Amino acid sequence: MLKIRIILSVFLVAALFPLSVEASEWLPLGPQRELTLMTSLEGKLYGFSPDGRLWSLDPNASQPEWVERGAAKNPVALAGAREKLFMVTKDHRLWSGGPDSQAGDWKFIGYANQIKIMTGSRHKLYAALAGRLWKRDAAERNVNWKKVGTAIAAKALTANRDKIFLADADGQIWMRDLYVGMFKWRRMAEAPDLVDIAVIGNAIYAIASDGALLYKTLNLKYNTRKETIEADPAPARGTLKPPPPSRKPPPRKFKRPPPPPKETTVPARGVDDLYAFLQDVPPIKVQESETASSIRGDPAPGQTETASAAKSPDQQALTRDFQNFIQHPNNAEIGTLIKKIAKRIFEIESADPSLKKTVQKTWRPYFLEVRDQLLPEARRGLRLVRQMRPQRRETQEIYRDLQNSLENFEKAFGAWVYAIPKENGRLFAQGYQKLRNAENYYFQAYNKSQFLSAKLNLK
Repeated sequence: MLKIRIILSVFLVAALFPLSVEASEWLPLGPQRELTLMTSLEGKLYGFSPDGRLWSLDPNASQPEWVERGAAKNPVALAGAREKLFMVTKDHRLWSGGPDSQAGDWKFIGYANQIKIMTGSRHKLYAALAGRLWKRDAAERNVNWKKVGTAIAAKALTANRDKIFLADADGQIWMRDLYVGMFKWRRMAEAPDLVDIAVIGNAIYAIASDGALLYKTLNLKYNTRKETIEADPAPARGTLKPPPPSRKPPPRKFKRPPPPPKETTVPARGVDDLYAFLQDVPPIKVQESETASSIRGDPAPGQTETASAAKSPDQQALTRDFQNFIQHPNNAEIGTLIKKIAKRIFEIESADPSLKKTVQKTWRPYFLEVRDQLLPEARRGLRLVRQMRPQRRETQEIYRDLQNSLENFEKAFGAWVYAIPKENGRLFAQGYQKLRNAENYYFQAYNKSQFLSAKLNLK
C-alpha cells in the first residue's frame, strides 16, 4: 500500500506541476565565427560567412572548430536534406551541392521566389514566407512549393527528422510536428539575440549576433496544456499568440442555421504577393544566343562547362516553340494586364487601413470599376492567351498555367459582381480564393518559363 501511495503522489505532483520543456540553459560551444546562415546535415553544422565562404563544425568533437569547406555567390538561405546542401541566392534561384562545393560547383535545380528562411528534413525542404510555411521535395529538379501551415513572424527555421522549430522576432522558439501528431506551434524556449538556428537530435544550436555559437538541450516530450497556436487560419499580422477559446453554441437539431450577417468580414489583401513579385521581377525575354541554324547559349548560372555542340532536332524544335510562345505579341500584353490588375487590387485594399475589411465598407464604392473595368480586362486577357497555341509539351504546361491564371481572375471578378451589391461576404470570400488560385498559377507559369529557359541555355 505504501508503494501505491508513493506512485500516486508522484503522478499527482507531475500532473499539477508539469516539467518545463526548457531542460537546460544556453551554453557556448567552440570559437566565435561570424555567420549569416546556418543549418545541420548528417550530425554536423554548416554555415555561410558574409564573404560567401562555407564552414562546418562537428559539435561532438572533443574540441569543436569551424573548418572552411566550400564557397558560394550571394547565398540568402541554406538547408540540409538527402545528404546534400540546398541554397537560395539573391536572384531567387535554388541550388544543390555538397559540403565541399565551390562557387562554380553548385547545381541549379529550380526557383524559390523571395524565400530567405529555409530548412530541410529527410527528403523535404521547408520555407517561411509571408506568414506561411511552404514545402517542396528536396529533388534536383524544378518542383512547385506548396503551403502546409503558418510561420508567423519567422526569423529562422530548423528541423530534425519529425519536428520543425521556428524562431520569431520576439526571441521565442516554437515547435510543431511535421508528419504525425499535433500540427500546432508550441513554445519551447527563450532565444538569444540570434542570427540563425539549427537542430541535431534534442540539441538546438544558435548563432548569436556577435558570432558566438550557443546550444541547449530540449525536452521534446511536451505537455498538451502548454501555450499553443493553431496552424490555420493565421492572424492577419502580429506575433504568435494562443487562439481564442471557441464560443460556438451547440448545433440545434432539426433547425436550419441562421443566415450569415450582411456585414461579413472578408480576408485582408488580395494579390499582394503577386503585386510585390511583379515589382522586382522583369518580364521573361528569350533570344537566340547565336544563329538560327545552330542554337546554342551560355550554361545556366553555377555551371562551369560551356555549350559546344548544336542541339538535337527535338531540342531545336522545343527551343523554337518556346521562343515563339514567349515572344508572341499577346504575351507582353497579358503581362501588362496582370500587373495592372494586381496593382489596382492592392491600391484599393491599401486605401482601407482597417484589418477588418468588409464588402460594404471596403469594396462597395468600387463596384462599378470591378464590373466595367477589372472583369472585362480579365476576359480580354483570357482571350489573348487562348490565341497562343504552343505545340511542345513543356511549352503547353506553361500555357495551361497562364490560362488557368486568367480564368481564375475572371471567376473572381464575376463572383464579386454578384457579391458586392448583395453584401454577400461568403460569396465574396470565394472570389478571394479564386484570386489566390490565379496568383499561384501565374507563379507556376513564370517558374516553369525560367526553368525551361535555363535548361535550353537561352538568354
